[in-house]
Amino acid sequence: MSWYDAWLSQQLKDIPYCIRELRVGSNSLLTKSCLDRLFTAIECVAQEIEGVFIDEIVARLQEIGILDSADKFLDAQKLLIFAVLGWQSMLYQAAFNVCSVRELAIHQDSDQPIQSPFVSANESVRQPPASSTIHNREICD
Repeated sequence: MSWYDAWLSQQLKDIPYCIRELRVGSNSLLTKSCLDRLFTAIECVAQEIEGVFIDEIVARLQEIGILDSADKFLDAQKLLIFAVLGWQSMLYQAAFNVCSVRELAIHQDSDQPIQSPFVSANESVRQPPASSTIHNREICD
């Protein structure tokens, strides 16, 4: 098991119940094969659509049957996609159980300096190299 798999396993222990009950296709989200399928699908959608929004990723995954299209799962699905994007990019870690499921928060350790998770319009943002966003996942064709 790689360090990333061990780290991801730890992250999955902290996810809220509303995410735990989500399914990938007809299977439990928490199985390795389903997580791999979900990670690959999110990566593919992010590569297909430049500047994609979380809502667009959710809609696309619902269209192709990876996520359930029932409205009652929508907020949990958005939170899941937000978390997975952070796990894949390693740019942030989603915070769970600190606000409503309808809100997205970034985890900050108590020993970290307080920083805004937002970038102001006059700050430059450097994109990480494409290879840094893929951790032991298949590359889409």
